Amino acid sequence: MGSNNNHFTKRELEILLLISECNKNRNIANKLCLSHHTVETHKSNLIKKLKLKNTTELAFYAVANKEKIKLQLEDITAKPNSAENIDGGGAI
Repeated sequence: MGSNNNHFTKRELEILLLISECNKNRNIANKLCLSHHTVETHKSNLIKKLKLKNTTELAFYAVANKEKIKLQLEDITAKPNSAENIDGGGAI
């Protein structure tokens, strides 16, 4: 389930982390100051990017990879001048 060589944006990592913490779309939207529709779009893009079938698989992926997602998010946040996209490099 899911590809191991992915490029995630900071926003995608934020959403994955919030999914791993069992947040609903509306809560994710509120926490990130996004519309509900934007969160749904990001989730749809993540499902395609990870070659998953549905949001249930996305939730399982997020929970299973929570610590790796946190590390990647910390890494990208610590580098303010880094590119928006980061290489998953097999880490997730």
